[in-house]
Parts: sequence; C-alpha cells; structure tokens
Amino acid sequence: MDEFYQWLFGTCQRAEDRSKVHPLDQELVVPGSIYEEKTTENKEKEKGASFSTDINILTQTYGELKPGMEIEIELNKACDLLGRQRRRTDAFKGLQNFLLQDYNVTLIITSRKNKRHG
Repeated sequence: MDEFYQWLFGTCQRAEDRSKVHPLDQELVVPGSIYEEKTTENKEKEKGASFSTDINILTQTYGELKPGMEIEIELNKACDLLGRQRRRTDAFKGLQNFLLQDYNVTLIITSRKNKRHG
C-alpha cells in the first residue's frame, strides 16, 4: 500500500512508468512555430534587420561606415535622426554594440551634460 501512495503522490515511480515521458516534458518543436528555438544565425539576422534602418540613416548622413571610424553625435540630434522615443543615451546601447561588433565603428553619444557615452 505504501508503494501505491508513493506512486500516487509522485514520490516514487514504477519501473514501467519511468520509461514513459509525459507529453508536457517532451520538447517537441514544430518548425516555423513561435516555440521554435532561435539559432545563433537567426538571432544575428534579426539583430541586423532591426538596426538596418539606423545603419542606412547613418550611412546617408556620415558616408560609408569604415572600420575604426568614430561617429560623435549629440543626443538630441541622434533621437531626431534615428527616431528614438526615449531621449537617453541608453536607448542607443544596442546600436552602439552592434556597430562596434559588426562594423568596428564607435558611436559616441554626447548629452548636454557634456558626458561622452560610447
């Protein structure tokens, strides 16, 4: 009887039940579904696509983005140019990191407080 209670309350499993996997424990992923695991390649594509508009605007304004290039821009101008609602330098952290990693371009945002962020 003790074995039955242990099995009933999940403290012990019968040998035949150990081989069975509960459907919710299985990691079945349907390709193209919202549950599909994102690979590193997919994440990189999404990241690049999300900054493509910003990169196009920077290219039109400052010319071709060359490795080792530094772009220094005031916060107000950056918000107007790149269309950010949040008027803080931290709104550009993702773009700064992306430019540095993929283009080797340093984006420096200056605020009225004369602090350089980048």
